[in-house]
This record gives sequence, C-alpha cells and structure tokens, in this order.
Amino acid sequence: MSRYLLLVLDGEMKPKDVSRLGSDTSVHVEKGKSLININKLPRSDLEDVLRKIAASGVHRRDRSFNVGEMPKHKDPPGEKIAAFRLAPDDTGLPANPESDFEDSGPHFQRCSRLRENVVLDVIRIPEGHMAAVGLEQVVDQGLADWLREMNPEMVFGNVTWKGKKIPWRRILAVPASDILDKELAFNPEIPCRLCGKPIFPLRLTLIARKGILLADTQIVSNSPGFGHQRKELVILVGLEAAKLLKAKFRTGYILKPVYAADSQTAEYIIKVQTLLDKYLPPV
Repeated sequence: MSRYLLLVLDGEMKPKDVSRLGSDTSVHVEKGKSLININKLPRSDLEDVLRKIAASGVHRRDRSFNVGEMPKHKDPPGEKIAAFRLAPDDTGLPANPESDFEDSGPHFQRCSRLRENVVLDVIRIPEGHMAAVGLEQVVDQGLADWLREMNPEMVFGNVTWKGKKIPWRRILAVPASDILDKELAFNPEIPCRLCGKPIFPLRLTLIARKGILLADTQIVSNSPGFGHQRKELVILVGLEAAKLLKAKFRTGYILKPVYAADSQTAEYIIKVQTLLDKYLPPV
C-alpha cells in the first residue's frame, strides 16, 4: 500500500533540516508555514522522520493531518472496505450571481448554498457525470435516474444553462446515516478565512465507525456532513452499488473507498495520529 502524509505546520523549516528528511519527503516553505509531504507510506522510518521534523522547531496548531492515497492506488488483498464515497469530478463549475447565494462575498460559491427556491443556473455545461458548485452537487440525468432507482428517497432539483433547463439534476436531499468515524474521518473545526464560518474538513482517507458496513446496494449521505457548517454532503454507496455504478458509468465522477474500523488502513491512521501527538503535539 502506498500513501502520503500531508502536514501543514507553523514555522519555516531551514534547508539543512529539510535535507535530513530524505528524498521521499518534500517540504514547501511559504509565509511562516511548512507544507510537508511524507510519501510512500507505510514507512518503517516514519517515527524518525517525525522526530527530525519536530527538532527543526516547527509545530502543529491543532490535531489536523491528512493521509491520502497515491495515484492509481489499489487496495491490497485483505483490506476491509465498508463503503465507497461518491464525489464530483468536475469541481470548478461557475454558476448563479452572488446575490442568489445565502452569503454574498467575493468567493461565495466556495462557502455557501443557493437561497431557497433558487434554480441552479450554470455558466458552462458540466463535464462528466457529477460536478459541484461549492456546496452544491449536480449529476447528469442518467446518473440521477440511477441514483433514484437505487434510493427512491433522494430529492433532485432542476439545473439550467443560460436560463434553459438542461439534462442535469441538482442533489437536494439524501437520507442520512451515521457512518464515518468522527475522530478518524474529520479534521478539527477551523474558521473560514473568507466568511468566518466554521469549516469541518474531511480527511483524505475515510474510516467508517466500528462495526459499520453499508448494505450492498444502499446509497446514503453521512450524518453529519462536512465543509462549511457541515452543510456539504458526503454521499456513500454500498459495495455492490459501487460495482453497478462502475459498470454503468465508468468515468466522470470520483469513487473512493471508506475503510472499515478494523482495516489495515484504519490501524495505520491510528498509528500516525499517535506518533504525531507524541512528536508534534498541538500548541
């Protein structure tokens, strides 16, 4: 299994300290912060690398960290998957004017939802099968029909382009279940630099709660959500539903595993969290 650990630490590491970390660890220093990628996890020398990072004088402000999957990651035999996350592949979709959103501002689409009863009017046709405008998620008509077939309780709204209805649907509601492990799937709350509202960031690798296995053909959203004020949906699909989805719609969306609480990945994330708290405790 090959993954990476992403850390954003306060303080600027000096070149001599960076050189001690080895070629599989990259550091970008900017404006009083050090962005650190520790690649090719799991690594037997992770504890030593974290010890060297701590000795350089940088520190964590909170308990945030992200363990992500390297490109073209494939789960090894025996890895336990509890569900899959379905997410937009096209995430740069411009839409309605500022006044149509709950909070106006220069970057409103990144922070807010549309006001009630406002139709989502995109400035360009979405790409693939699933796209996003900030907290809003849209799917093409084919994927919308399939999702509703799998879960009749899903609610969709219209999407327009230049004021005319197009064959895309905005996801308004998905029945929710408490699936993700709050400690291992969510980073601590942080204030948004743009609007000041609380953001609840997802970690890059998601872990299910202990004993949770989503039913094979079930499609739900996690409760609570994430992002600004927990208003952004995490849509999760069962193992069989993920197979059916990939057979019918091969690309144009993102599908990532949600690992079981007793999986190899969950055990490793717990190990990483323990080592970080030991060598780089929040200050």
